[in-house]
Amino acid sequence: MRAGWARECYSVSLFGGEPRIVWARRRGDSVSATPVEPDDPTLRARLASGAALVVGGMSVRRSFTRWLEAPFGSIRKARRVLPSILDVELPFPLEACIYLFPTVARTAQGHVRALAVAARYADVQAAIRELDRCGLDPLFLDQEGVALWTQACREHAPAAGRARVVVHLCEDHIAVAIGHGAVFADAHAAPAADARQLSRLLRAAVPADGGEVEYVWAGPGAQDETYVAALHGELAAVRPGPSHVLAEPDLFLCRAFATRLLLDGPLRCNLRTDRLIHDGLRRRLFRRARNTALAYVACGLVLCGIGAAWRLLCARRDRHAKQAVVTQARALAPRATLQPGQELRAVRRAVAQQTERLRPFARAFAPSLSRTLVRIVAAGKTLELRYQALSLTDERVTIAGTAPDWDRCARLLPILQELGYTARVEREDALADERVRFSIAANAHGAH
Repeated sequence: MRAGWARECYSVSLFGGEPRIVWARRRGDSVSATPVEPDDPTLRARLASGAALVVGGMSVRRSFTRWLEAPFGSIRKARRVLPSILDVELPFPLEACIYLFPTVARTAQGHVRALAVAARYADVQAAIRELDRCGLDPLFLDQEGVALWTQACREHAPAAGRARVVVHLCEDHIAVAIGHGAVFADAHAAPAADARQLSRLLRAAVPADGGEVEYVWAGPGAQDETYVAALHGELAAVRPGPSHVLAEPDLFLCRAFATRLLLDGPLRCNLRTDRLIHDGLRRRLFRRARNTALAYVACGLVLCGIGAAWRLLCARRDRHAKQAVVTQARALAPRATLQPGQELRAVRRAVAQQTERLRPFARAFAPSLSRTLVRIVAAGKTLELRYQALSLTDERVTIAGTAPDWDRCARLLPILQELGYTARVEREDALADERVRFSIAANAHGAH
């Protein structure tokens, strides 16, 4: 419900007959409230100009709260069925109501628990008409029960583990908000000055074995100490516990509505919504949705621009890279015909042809095969190998012979590797003299 754009507002309570109005201003995390007379010229001028933001509320008699539980672990799924669960709880059709779920959360048992705040359309319309007769047109309509609870927790911190009863004493009714610690449970209404009805509510809502109950008093009637003491005596006889009267109790509900509108916090709600939403709020929500949509459109255009710029940059780099490949290919193969995308193949073909043409010159300057032959023969003598056949060219070496044991011939392979050949050895069964026959075939590196 919070109006994040607002820094001030007029908060009004009509409960009890005469309107009570405060001018509330937000300063950081606090709200200051100044009483204002209904006929105040400044108020009337601001109301006439439309500059005043007004917040009111629905009494507990005309609205209600219900805790609901959905057998789902997913909050998204639970939200879809919560209206149906609420419909079962209501004595009238759900279509005749405005309803909200100000808090939806998972429980330790894996279900979803939600607080429903609702009122009939007819009652909300009646509340708007009552305020309109006073010249007030509220953008927001809060709910009395949850407003009493959250503001009482803010102004007088609850004791942990203790039940709490917040009693708002008006001229025409008594509103009661009940909870445990800081957790809201329910809200009820009773006729004014009906202590017996309050006692019955308390007995039904607070367990007898729950320990002491903390009583918090507010409302115009809380200014009468004798009245409060008498009511506390009646309630304490049912559920004993300490009592506390809040500061400026007659303006407490106005402060609650204003604080909940101007500051973040739990259980915020606005019952003037759906088809009864205020035109000013509807326009503001429309502008916000439009601005959000425009922001998304702007972000989309920026992303499109970035994407287009990136594609242009990539295309430019691709052209430069292709040009560099073509330039290098022309330098390596100046006479080759270069087809797009076939530059590497053309260069390989040209290099292979050039290498083949230059092979005789390369062979003329290559080390003599006689050195290779000397090295192979010397290695064979050292290893006690007996060569029966040896063939040596630039591209290939073949050796056939015998070795004194199975592994001796393999020791010739690293020597051939050093000489630039890739070799493999094959062995056969030993002869009558127990020497192992072998053959070695070696190709020069790069030869096929």
